Amino acid sequence: MKRLLRPKLIYSLVTVGLLATALVVSLLFTFPGRSHAATNDSLEGSWIATLTITKGPPLPPFKILIAFNSGGSLVESEQGDEAPGSPPLLASPGYGAWVSIGPDDFAFNFIKLLYDTSGGFIGLLKNHGTSQLAGDTFIGSGTFVIIENGKVAFSGSYTLHAMRIQAEGT
Repeated sequence: MKRLLRPKLIYSLVTVGLLATALVVSLLFTFPGRSHAATNDSLEGSWIATLTITKGPPLPPFKILIAFNSGGSLVESEQGDEAPGSPPLLASPGYGAWVSIGPDDFAFNFIKLLYDTSGGFIGLLKNHGTSQLAGDTFIGSGTFVIIENGKVAFSGSYTLHAMRIQAEGT
């Protein structure tokens, strides 16, 4: 029986096919005119927001940055990243998850690590919120609880008004 293709030839054909596929995929995702920004009907993207405590420690409204990633994760950071208390507690960025619960409605949760000014772990800030998307803005509300040394130190609620961060310079 005659051998139609040699192993080296098969290997070369497979390698060339894989390289060609990788090149096409690479060109699709790096084409200069292609935007990687999320659409107006998605929470995906980066946002700047004003958060107002409605029940809890009396604080003036403050700014937060939040990024909703395509895989359902989120990262959040706030102005000062300091939790109220005496002495003040410092906080890590918030890490969490989000999910669509309706056409323009979303739910999200995140957790922040709390620590004292010498870096000692104190506890957690746990947050649960919902938001309603309207193009490049969303409004939201939620609740939070601060757990210090294993016990609830206090809890509260808030409202949130956000604007999408747009790419500039294109």
